[in-house]
Amino acid sequence: MKKTFKALEVTQNDWKFYVFSIKSDMLYRIAYVSRRETDKKEGYQRNLSLKRAKEINDYVFRLKGIIPNNIILNFDVDLNYDASKQTISFDVKDDIAWVIDGQHRLFGLSLSDKAIDVVVVAFEKLDIPNQAKVFRVINSTQKGVNASLIYDLIDLVKDASFLEERAHELVKKLNDDPESPWYQQIKMLGTGKGLITQSAFVDNLKLLLDEGKRASLHIYTEEEQYGILKNYFSAIKFLFPEDWGNANSLLTKTMGFYSLMLLLPTVLQLCLSATSDFKVNTIIGILEPIKDYDFSSKGLLKGVSGKAGVERIVSELNVLLKAARKAKPTGRIKL
Repeated sequence: MKKTFKALEVTQNDWKFYVFSIKSDMLYRIAYVSRRETDKKEGYQRNLSLKRAKEINDYVFRLKGIIPNNIILNFDVDLNYDASKQTISFDVKDDIAWVIDGQHRLFGLSLSDKAIDVVVVAFEKLDIPNQAKVFRVINSTQKGVNASLIYDLIDLVKDASFLEERAHELVKKLNDDPESPWYQQIKMLGTGKGLITQSAFVDNLKLLLDEGKRASLHIYTEEEQYGILKNYFSAIKFLFPEDWGNANSLLTKTMGFYSLMLLLPTVLQLCLSATSDFKVNTIIGILEPIKDYDFSSKGLLKGVSGKAGVERIVSELNVLLKAARKAKPTGRIKL
């Protein structure tokens, strides 16, 4: 069903887009937030905040508020613009436009049976890098959706900028989550109280997220990546309670931390091979062979430092874990 709307064509530098209004119920029909979800509602609920959406719905329909700012879309189909009539037309079909910005507003409006006019800015067939570029520009100047979320919503190539953003978000979450073993133990500004610096954490984490390096975490969503890190270090903390945060132990100092990060892919593979999950109890079981390893800075590792020290620790831990190695991993995960 083809629909025509009064519209303005706008050109800014090399960018072209269209501005028009559309009923919120029709907009909800044509728009989507995640290519990963076959169920649109599930896609919204999984990736966005239902609480925030309900607040928007209440503001608009109960308190008679307004949403004058636009929702930004990228259409996967041709938009036919008639300059003489200043109209735009396209076939109205389900899920033909990805929401670059305004996900919560659209989701909130969809929670009501009523429909209102909504202003949209429509791009036409932007490629993936340019979708990401538009998103980044918007969210560098105003508060919006978590910057890392974009990479779970569209099939982006995970470039250097992505790695930095995603690693930072994961480290921040580990430091801010009261249930995290790293709760308030990461020196986010590089100084002050804490066990490890944010930069050390981010540098190691980027290696696990980099698809180009066949990293073990790049296939997972941000939620899954966070669960993997949280469960892994929770198991480490459980197995080495006297070493965790101990000034006389290397476990949570740079050398021990680097070693544990390098060991994580092996542990992930062993868990998935054995049980297809990465729950804390499963990890503890896999790491049982290393529970007596001496991380003391005054013990067997006395005088060991730097890259050579990390390589030694990883080598020795791998020897201890060798007996637990089995088949290839199944690929997916239960947290």
